[in-house]
Amino acid sequence: MTRRGLTLLEVVLAIALLALAATGVASAISSITRPVEGAHADMHALAVAVDEVLRDPTRYQFDSTAIVANGRGTLELDGATIRIVLKTRSGRGAWLEFVQSDQRIARWVRVPEERP
Repeated sequence: MTRRGLTLLEVVLAIALLALAATGVASAISSITRPVEGAHADMHALAVAVDEVLRDPTRYQFDSTAIVANGRGTLELDGATIRIVLKTRSGRGAWLEFVQSDQRIARWVRVPEERP
């Protein structure tokens, strides 16, 4: 004889397995997305800090002329060190790359011409 349908025990076990699978998938997804969200937050914080420095360079003792002349430099900001690397120089400006940990952003910076 063959039977039709599922027993109550089989239904309960199936629901339990689905719940465990859903929890496992959810935790796997959250563990994957959490570092990405953190990276975006770090990138945003770096961008905000660099933009603040570029808005008021004298307050942060940022000298774009010296950095462009040397090709690199550093900036101490709130106890963190931001490395600065010259990427391209063109006319009155330069592309500078600001690096902190694994985060990198580039900004076009106007560089005053040196007068002899």
